[in-house]
Amino acid sequence: ISIVKKASDTNHADSAAQTLTIKQRPTAPTESDFTVTQPESVDGTGSIEGITLAMEYSTDGTTWTTGNGSAITDIEGGTTYSVRYKATSDSFKSDSYTITINTFVPEPTTAPTTEPGSTPEPTPTDAPSGEITPIGKYTGSITIEKEVEDNKAVFTLIPISGNADEISSVTLFVAEYNDNGQLIGIKLGVNQIVDGKLEITADLPQTNNYKFMLWDIDQCPLVKAIANIY
Repeated sequence: ISIVKKASDTNHADSAAQTLTIKQRPTAPTESDFTVTQPESVDGTGSIEGITLAMEYSTDGTTWTTGNGSAITDIEGGTTYSVRYKATSDSFKSDSYTITINTFVPEPTTAPTTEPGSTPEPTPTDAPSGEITPIGKYTGSITIEKEVEDNKAVFTLIPISGNADEISSVTLFVAEYNDNGQLIGIKLGVNQIVDGKLEITADLPQTNNYKFMLWDIDQCPLVKAIANIY
């Protein structure tokens, strides 16, 4: 573009034009610029490598932080980063490239399949409510109760020794299956400690084909998969 200073009156001429060249906005970084590590456990975190000094990143699109060449670590699942090249004295900032650290979901046990017209036989448990027997290292250390009503499931974990804070990271998965036994969705429970007990509440799927699974932070099951397929 060319810019001139207009004359102040008819006795003066406009100034000489000054020409400015507007450069094209740089392209965004690409996938090959980064090494992204996704979480490998329920409470695991991810990382992003490759954000150089020439780049900046943001998690909200408003506040931007200059990269320093080091990896960003301990990123919680479900977090999205926008990364772009910074503006310089002779260049605009680039468009952004988006990186998402996914929430880890363990692969559930395959649902039982049945012949058309037959009655499913889930194992080991298909009772809608009642006490459940813990397994493994949790045998004798906690009691677990389950209630299913009003399209919700509530698991209550009561420590026999210790306190509920020690098991607060337990995750409830509700895995939903179609009529062919294929996984079609997973819901996560919501944890809260009430009166020294850990209560985990989850919405039930719209279908009746689902399983409950309780896992701790080390991906150890607290109970056998509870099949609720009616």
